[in-house]
Amino acid sequence: MTKAEELEKEQLELASKVIKQDAYSKLELIGGLDVRILDDKVICGIVVCNYKNMQAIEHALAEKECKIRYLPGFRAQNELGIMVEAFNKLKRKPDVLLINASGTLHPRKCGLASHLGVVLDQPVIGVTKNLLCGKNKDSYIILDNEVVGRAILTKEKTKPLFVSIGHRVSLDESIEIIKNCMRQEHKLPEPIILAQGIIKKETNRLNLNS
Repeated sequence: MTKAEELEKEQLELASKVIKQDAYSKLELIGGLDVRILDDKVICGIVVCNYKNMQAIEHALAEKECKIRYLPGFRAQNELGIMVEAFNKLKRKPDVLLINASGTLHPRKCGLASHLGVVLDQPVIGVTKNLLCGKNKDSYIILDNEVVGRAILTKEKTKPLFVSIGHRVSLDESIEIIKNCMRQEHKLPEPIILAQGIIKKETNRLNLNS
């Protein structure tokens, strides 16, 4: 069995464990997470915000060396570990976490957002700027005759975002949460924008010290 076949098998097994209904008790804290690969280093930033006003109350950063060749469709191979490390650094865990990655909107219905959600048993929503697979039919993304995501416009005169179930949050609820996390000047939800800001600061620091 090749490495890709092993990873495919793992994704298919995890896909069967994804909970596609709302399975969380409250939504007071919303998290945002993103990852950047800089040369042979992977950097992950995570921010926890007050859901009502999007004010950041905590953040964490993790980074590691990574020299594994990236295989398309298998981001978890390079990025899952650093995401778990950053999440575990938080003193206050988010009730729901937004990730700049696909969830069920994936060829095997288990992108990085779902992979992380199942591993942590954490409510997660996947958000991406690009359509990884499937066809857009009246804003619903269809794959294998199944709705795996939604396209939503979050900013005028821009292309849509693609939202999918990560774990323990239904698609309809995911859409409402994303809409509530938007700020007019940004295309991505505010928690992810804040996480990207943390990563940018760290990247600038590394460049200055190199």
